[in-house]
Amino acid sequence: LPPPPLGTMARPAMAQPLCHLRDLQNTKIQLTQLQGTFSTFPLSKKQKPIFKPNSLFSKFPFQVKRSWKMRYLTKILLGLLTLLPISSTLADGFIIIPRPRPIPPHRRIPIIRHYFPLSVKYHRVYVNIQNQIANTKIDQTFFNPNRWQLEGTYIFPLPEGATIKSFSMWMNGKQVSGELLDKDKARRIYENIVRKMKDPGLLEYVGTGMYRARVFPIPARGTVRIQLEYSQTLRADQGMVEYIYPLNTEKFSSQPLEEVSVSVDIRSPYPIKTIYSPSHKVDIIRHSPNHIKVGFERNRVKPNRDFILYFSQSSKEFALDLISTKPNPSKPGYFLLLLSPDPNLKKKKIMAKDIVFILDTSGSMIGDKIEQAKRALRYCIQSLGEKDRFAVVDFSTEARKMEPTLVAANAQNKKNALQYIHNLEARGGTNLEEALTYAFGYQSNEKKRPFLLCLITDGEPTIGKTEPKEILAEVKKWNQAKARIFVVGIGHDLNAKLLDKLAEEHKGSRTYILEQENLEVKLSHFYDKISHPALSDLRLTFQGPGIRVSEIYPKQLPDLFMGSQLKILGRYQGSGSVAIVLKGKYAGKEVSFTYEKKFQNTLTSKDIPLLWANRKIAYLLEQIRLNGERPELKQEIVRLAKKFGIVTPYTSYLVLEDTQRRIHRSGRALREGERKRAQAFGAPAGRPMAPAMEKLKKQFQGAIQRNSGKDAVKGSLRLLRLKKNANLEDLENHKTQSSKYIKKAYDKIFYLIDGVWVDSTYQKDLKITRIKLFSQEYFQLISKNPRIAKYLSVGKRVRFVLNNKAYEIEE
Repeated sequence: LPPPPLGTMARPAMAQPLCHLRDLQNTKIQLTQLQGTFSTFPLSKKQKPIFKPNSLFSKFPFQVKRSWKMRYLTKILLGLLTLLPISSTLADGFIIIPRPRPIPPHRRIPIIRHYFPLSVKYHRVYVNIQNQIANTKIDQTFFNPNRWQLEGTYIFPLPEGATIKSFSMWMNGKQVSGELLDKDKARRIYENIVRKMKDPGLLEYVGTGMYRARVFPIPARGTVRIQLEYSQTLRADQGMVEYIYPLNTEKFSSQPLEEVSVSVDIRSPYPIKTIYSPSHKVDIIRHSPNHIKVGFERNRVKPNRDFILYFSQSSKEFALDLISTKPNPSKPGYFLLLLSPDPNLKKKKIMAKDIVFILDTSGSMIGDKIEQAKRALRYCIQSLGEKDRFAVVDFSTEARKMEPTLVAANAQNKKNALQYIHNLEARGGTNLEEALTYAFGYQSNEKKRPFLLCLITDGEPTIGKTEPKEILAEVKKWNQAKARIFVVGIGHDLNAKLLDKLAEEHKGSRTYILEQENLEVKLSHFYDKISHPALSDLRLTFQGPGIRVSEIYPKQLPDLFMGSQLKILGRYQGSGSVAIVLKGKYAGKEVSFTYEKKFQNTLTSKDIPLLWANRKIAYLLEQIRLNGERPELKQEIVRLAKKFGIVTPYTSYLVLEDTQRRIHRSGRALREGERKRAQAFGAPAGRPMAPAMEKLKKQFQGAIQRNSGKDAVKGSLRLLRLKKNANLEDLENHKTQSSKYIKKAYDKIFYLIDGVWVDSTYQKDLKITRIKLFSQEYFQLISKNPRIAKYLSVGKRVRFVLNNKAYEIEE
C-alpha cells in the first residue's frame, strides 16, 4: 500500500467508532486480518500531536508511533470499526439494543459507542401437554460481551391464543414486569423497529402477538437471565394435535447458541400412537401408552426453524393420521400419511416369522470382521421369539446349511446354532448364488408366516453365477413366497448395485457398514428394526367423491415393524371427506381397516411439499443409479430441485451473490466450455459450479458408472439417507455450501441472484412492480397480506410473486 499523506486522517463516514479513542490509551490491539500490530503511547509535555489542529482527533492525548505503516494501520482500523453493524439476538424471545442517539451539534468529539451484539449462553424449553392444553416454560440467558452496560427491550413473539402465566427477570434485586400486546399493536411495534434498525428480519413475526419488557441494566460482560411461562390450547385436526414453538434465530444471532434444548412431556387419557416432528430429529421415549417424552438438544447451533410436533391419540391397533395441504387451491395438494402400530401390540398378537441368516465366510472376512459378524449373529439368534423358526446358511467356495429344515427357536436349537456359529471360519471364494439357492429352499407353504432373508456379505460373487442380471433373475424365479430380503454390506469391496436391487425388488432394506464402524453394533441395531413384523403386504386405497391421489412415495409400501412408523408422501386432487382403506396381513390373517379423513383445500403446512419433493428426487436418483440415466428423469429432478431449493447432483451450481464474483479465480471470465457444462446441469448462464457441488456431481457419476468400490457404496448410502429424510433438519444436514444462497420463507423458496432474493416461481414475462425499501408503500403492502411480511424478511432486496403479480423491493 502507498503511504498516506503525513498528518491527515479521513473522517469516518458514520462517525460511530467502536469505542472512545481515550479507551485506546496504553493498549495494544492485534490486527489478525492484517497480520500486524500497532501501539499507542501517552504524550509527554514536549511532544506534539501528529494531527492537524483542525483534525477530528487532534485533541486526543495520544500519538501513534512515527511510522507511516503504523499510522496507516490505525486509519484502517478506525474505518473498519465504524462499519460494524448493530445487531441483536433472537432465541424465541430476543433483546433489541436501540441505535445510539444522534450527536448534539455542539459536541465536536463523538462519544458514541458501537455495541457488540449479545449472545445466548443457553436456551431451554420445557413443555407439558395434558388434554391438548400446553404449558410452556422458557429459560434463557443473554451475555453482554461489551465493557459497558447496555439497555434494551426484550420481545417474545407469542403464539396465537397464548396466555402469559409468569415472567421473571431480576435487575438490581428487583423483579421486572412486562407488557402484553395484541397482534395489531405488536405489528406496529415490529414495523417501527424495522424502520429504525433498517433490518427487515423482524417482519417474519408480523401477525403474532407480543410480550415485551425493558431490560436495564445489562451488565458489562455479564448475563441476564429471563424466564417466561405461557399456556395455550392446541389445535387438533382429524385427531392430530399440533404444537409449535417459535425457535427461529438464524437472522438475529451473531453467534451459535451454546445450548438449545426442548423437552416435551405428553400425557393423555387415551393411548398415544403417532408422534412425529417434521422440523427436527427428536428422541422419543414411551413411558406408557398414555405417557410420552420427546427431547431435542443441540450445542453450538443456530436454530433456523420453528419446533413443530404432531401427535395423535387412538385406541386402534394401527393408527393412521393424515396431514394435507394445498398452497394453491387450483393445483394438486400434498399429503403425509403416518402409520403407527400400537406399542403394546407385541404383548397381544405379534406375528411369528421364518427367518434365514446368510453369512459370508469367504477369505475376505478373515480377522476382526468375521469375529464381529459372528457375535452379531449370536445376538440375532438369542433375540428370536418363541414362535419363530430359523435357519443358518454360511457360504464361501461352497454354501453350507446348519440344518436341512427350519427349526423352532427353542432353547436347545438356539444353543446348537450358537455352537455352529462359533465353529465358523473364513476361507475360500464367494458363492452367493448357491447360498441364495439354499436359503430359498427353506420356503414353506404356510402363507400366514412372513419369510425373511438376512444376507451379510463383504464381497462380490466370484464362484457360480457372478453376473448381477443372472443372479437377480434367478432370485425373482425362486422367490415364490414373496420373501423380504434384508442386506447388510460390509466395507467397499462388494457389488453395491446388486445388493441394493436385491433389497429394493423384494421389499426389504439395506445398510452398509464402513470399515471404521463397529460391525457388531450396527448389525445388531439393524436386526432389532426388522425382528418384529406387525403388518405385512400393505395396500392403501382412497375412496371419496372427486378425490384422486398420485405420485405416492415409497412406490412399494414396505412392511410395518414394531417400534417403527411408516411415512407416506403423495399428491392429491380435489378436497373433502375421504375413506382411507388399509389392508394387509396381521397375525397371519388378512385384515382391513377404514379411516375417515379429510383432504384440505387450504395451506395448512409449509413443510409437507418440501418433504414430498425430497422423497421424489431420492426415488428418481435411485432409478438413475440402478438403471441408467434418462433425459426425462434428469429434467424432472432439475425442475423439482429449482422449485423447492433442493441441492442435487443435477443442480450442482452456486448462485453467486455479486456479479463481480462470477469472474474465474484466475481473473479471467469463465471459459465457454465451463459455461456450457454449468448450464447442462441446471446452472444459470455465467455461473460456475461450486467446488463442493462439483465434488458431489463427480461422486454421483462414479456411483452410476461403478457397480462396486468406494464410490458405489457411498452413492448408495447417500441416497439411502436422502430417502429416509423424515424432517427438515435431516434435509438441511445434507445440503452443501450453496444452501446459504437459498432461503425458505413461509411457502416459498428464494435464490440469491445478483444481490436480489428471487422467488423460485418468478417468470421473466411477469411485469414487475417496484417498491422502495422501508417506504410508505412498502409497509402498506405488508399490511395487505401477512404472507408478504414473511417473504420480505429474507432480506432488503426481494423479488416475489403473489397472485400472478411480481413485486421487487429496491434500496
